[in-house]
Amino acid sequence: MPYYFATTLPVAFDEAVQRTTDALKAEGFGVITQIDVRATFKDKLGIDFRDYRILGACNPSLAHEALQLEDKVGAMLPCNVVVQALGPRQTEVAAIDPVASMHAIDNPQLKLAAAQVQARLKRVVEPAIAADPRSRPVSPSPRERRSAPGDADEAPEQGYGSASDAALDLTSRQVGGFAQPEAIATMSAPMSIRTQPYAPTAGNAVVATPKARPPAPPG
Repeated sequence: MPYYFATTLPVAFDEAVQRTTDALKAEGFGVITQIDVRATFKDKLGIDFRDYRILGACNPSLAHEALQLEDKVGAMLPCNVVVQALGPRQTEVAAIDPVASMHAIDNPQLKLAAAQVQARLKRVVEPAIAADPRSRPVSPSPRERRSAPGDADEAPEQGYGSASDAALDLTSRQVGGFAQPEAIATMSAPMSIRTQPYAPTAGNAVVATPKARPPAPPG
């Protein structure tokens, strides 16, 4: 199982650190520790190293929940996020995967809590971080995510439920010159499918043209 997830930003190192810090804040994390690996190596070892920063991120409410479930889990806190320079304007951001970290702990409730942290950190370490993270909402609800431009909520009302409920809309098609019946299926929680019966109209009915009758024989 991978122990981290990462993305690369086309920005300078210092800007990437700031964006990552802002993105963490937007998800409810404070940066409570910062380790400047480059400066430490230079000071303690006298060697040069690339820009490399370790940010210790902590969400207080989630940390409290985890410690209530497992008091030794503090050995794995805070959640570390690494920002390192790959080039003049290439910077990688990587975060620990908390689900992978908790894999060795036999506590199902703790694994559920770790999944919440994982979801938040993934929203930090994703290509969207290249935009200003302060403009993004904190933990958007499923409905908010569905309301993005171009989603089903912007579709016109179809008469079979709200547009946001429409999971599948099979409209009538012309095949071989003949109209096919229209089937409209919609999805409602939890995962139930209902189908609206097809009602033919004059606009999609197939009308047979009567053949001309031959003339009657004389006499």
